[in-house]
Amino acid sequence: MKKSISVSLIIFAVLIVGYLIYLTFPKQAPSSIPLPLQNNGQTIVDVTLTVGAPFSSSSVTVTSAGEVIYEEVSPDTGIDRRTETQKITPGQFTELAKMINENKFWSFKKEYNDTSLADGITYTVSVRSIPSNVDPTLAFPGTYSVSCYAECPNEVIQIRNKIKELWGKPMLELGV
Repeated sequence: MKKSISVSLIIFAVLIVGYLIYLTFPKQAPSSIPLPLQNNGQTIVDVTLTVGAPFSSSSVTVTSAGEVIYEEVSPDTGIDRRTETQKITPGQFTELAKMINENKFWSFKKEYNDTSLADGITYTVSVRSIPSNVDPTLAFPGTYSVSCYAECPNEVIQIRNKIKELWGKPMLELGV
């Protein structure tokens, strides 16, 4: 009986020490989502530029995993749906995220619209992010979008141009 009490105490002590060690080491998030991209309490997951023109639409999505995904559609001109992908470096995504944060993207109105223009092009920048205080494997990303039709803050134009630069090819913009 004395032996079973001693074994129980040793097991209990090992469990307590293990738990204390567990509490003292910082938790690490999965490497697929780089956490230094935080601002406004958010960690950026991906960024999308959507171009809505009278006869076409196209989009470029840049992900934190380093993928750039392009899609274009123009049924009136015979383009049902085309897609293409390419890779970027983690540093390139970090630059984009840094620009979004420095330009205070979440502070802009959701829509800028010049109603005097007819048949123009709408540019929408959408940032999907998760709260930085939530485990990335358990979080559900939210999206904040800023849409510009003819008028747009310079900071949003800079973000739009950075996304286009990362894509590196022309986007379909068929208008009148």
